[in-house]
Amino acid sequence: MIPVHPEKGRVAINQSERNPFNLMIRMVTLPNPHKPNCRNRQAVLCCGGMMISLYCISIKNIAKRLVINHWRFMGFFGKIGEVFNKIDYHTSNDPEIVGKRFEDHVESLFSKKYFKILEKTHSFKTNADRYVESSKNPDFIFEYAPTKEAFAVECKFRTKLNHKGQLEWSYPAQLKRYQEFAAQYRIPVYIVIGLEEDPEGDEEPEGFMFNIPLSEAKYPALYESVFAKYERPIDKPFFWKNGRLY
Repeated sequence: MIPVHPEKGRVAINQSERNPFNLMIRMVTLPNPHKPNCRNRQAVLCCGGMMISLYCISIKNIAKRLVINHWRFMGFFGKIGEVFNKIDYHTSNDPEIVGKRFEDHVESLFSKKYFKILEKTHSFKTNADRYVESSKNPDFIFEYAPTKEAFAVECKFRTKLNHKGQLEWSYPAQLKRYQEFAAQYRIPVYIVIGLEEDPEGDEEPEGFMFNIPLSEAKYPALYESVFAKYERPIDKPFFWKNGRLY
């Protein structure tokens, strides 16, 4: 046990105990200056032959501060992770992230004043933890507020046409699910497709958007004679008129 001065509550050290290369923390019992009748078990830092009392810091407070600092440290790196996620969201060419960006863009074209989101598919992260079966439905179910009419929207993003010049937006099993969904809920379904073909050389990529009723998208791959009829400006807000989405 390291001796303690009885009046001042400081650590007494013999010269023989000094070691310029010694660094450690020792525990001693010191008086509590705030409570004269109490004595605290405290930490003393031994550094370069000097002993410095970590004054009036109990074991409990040390542990508490270590925990707080740990979470501050982790929170700092968590914020860095969030920044990198945002950068990745805006710059990544990963198909899932590109698809999410397009889906968010489509959502932004529906005015909050006129359209309510009744349902929305879950994120990739949520489905990775535990898949939600309703994610097989179209991405959105909107309600046009003035008339309470509901309709569904499925978003697709493609970077090219196939070798036949067709726009492959789905596959047979998925198309069948959408058709069954439309029949079960008795609401129209629209397929909103983004197409941005890779440019040649230094040319800027050219983007297109198509808003195709599911009743017209009868096949997983559509010829230009079908999808070209439903082209729309990529940044134009959607509107609902006479039971149709434009």
